[in-house]
Amino acid sequence: MASRLKVTERWPPWHCLNDEQRSRLMRLTNAELDRRTIWTNEEALSAGPVGSADPHSVAIEEANRGDVTALRRLYPEIARFIYPPPMPGRGKRRPRGDPHKLTLANAAARDVYLIWQIWRERYPDDYDGRHHRRQEPTAERIAADRNNVDVRSVKHAVKYKRGMRSFPPNPI
Repeated sequence: MASRLKVTERWPPWHCLNDEQRSRLMRLTNAELDRRTIWTNEEALSAGPVGSADPHSVAIEEANRGDVTALRRLYPEIARFIYPPPMPGRGKRRPRGDPHKLTLANAAARDVYLIWQIWRERYPDDYDGRHHRRQEPTAERIAADRNNVDVRSVKHAVKYKRGMRSFPPNPI
């Protein structure tokens, strides 16, 4: 968690002119994210899929989507006979990754959406929501530093809107 902030600390101007203003913007944004976030991303990742108490039913669901590795781990004696179900139609291929998979990049993308929401509230005249901040610190940079991931992976997750699909809505 970020350090506690003084109540009287003011937000810097939208166009930060020096390193002190940039660091203050990052610090205040992280503190506001901490206040709005109910759980940390590490806790969400360690919790696993929601409502998945039975490993057999989770393995069956994953096998129906085409990933049979969990089912093969559950039944190693018949693992060589377990194959994914065929795709409908000729020449169809299964999608490579699950866009709903909970990863740190998707969690960082969710933080980017929250940062944009915070900035929209704090800077109503300067930030219109369509033209995101281009100079440092950007929302992607703050979220990447916060979640210990690469900025490119965060930008990719934001581009394909994976952050909003990864988590349930966060009540504020």
